[in-house]
Amino acid sequence: MDWDKRSIELEQKLFKNTQKYTKKMMEIYAAHAQAIEKDIALFINKYADDNGLTFAEASKNLTREEKVEYKQAIERILKKYEEKGSAEFKQNATELKKRKVKTRLDSIRGQIDARTYLLTEDINNDVKDHLEETYLNAYMGMEDILVEGLGLAEVLYPKKAPEKVTTYPYSGILYTALMWRCTSKLSQSVFETLQRGLVHQNTATKITRDITKKLKHKGKYTNYDMERVVRTETGFSREVAVRDVFEQHNIKKYMIVCSPDERTCKHCRERDGEEHLESERIEGETAPPFHPNCRCVTKIVEESLE
Repeated sequence: MDWDKRSIELEQKLFKNTQKYTKKMMEIYAAHAQAIEKDIALFINKYADDNGLTFAEASKNLTREEKVEYKQAIERILKKYEEKGSAEFKQNATELKKRKVKTRLDSIRGQIDARTYLLTEDINNDVKDHLEETYLNAYMGMEDILVEGLGLAEVLYPKKAPEKVTTYPYSGILYTALMWRCTSKLSQSVFETLQRGLVHQNTATKITRDITKKLKHKGKYTNYDMERVVRTETGFSREVAVRDVFEQHNIKKYMIVCSPDERTCKHCRERDGEEHLESERIEGETAPPFHPNCRCVTKIVEESLE
């Protein structure tokens, strides 16, 4: 049996699934980014005069009616996960509702935060499904390879992924917390872009354009950071599945294989071909992923099957 060929085919299938998922995740991100842009545009149009919106005007205190409108807007945005949201979402939502809102700028900051809370929850829920699906696909694919290669009787596949796939902080922090960190920084960055535009007396068109650019830019605290988290956690889910299959069939040794292209880092290239006992496997140390966006995988050392 050509172990390498079958392993490569499995990795290509998993890679395509991840590509498909990240595209879907970016669509979720884009929808929420558009909602943030709309809220900011409405804010500027509401308070601007013929000369645009100045920082002084944006810093004025809210009227009683405007405070009521703000509370209603926050309730409307957060309603989706009011009951079924995660603990992080509920905690952030509760704190946001208790936050003192005095000025117009306070109100738009609160709306931006609420939108990013919703974005985070939507993505985290979707990522959970993706990681579980990755585990199952990797497990079944590797199981098929071993059953065929070792001539074993067909075995039962797991009906669901183990809890450790989505609850084990292999990098020191759970992926859900990483997403909250990303979106918190994103919210702050968007608000600072708005505030800076007002201070510099930029036109409404330029302010909204700068905010759109900030939301679409594939840089720090934007969709790129979120995509990196997903790709790294996907690698972890895949390797957990491989480990479980190897342990089930008493595979003694595995080899680290890195992607053979110019994007592979020096650290991973140096580990290409490195062999370890299965009993020594620790994701992040003796097995991939070794770093964010790591594309290394592990394969069977054929000699260890004898």
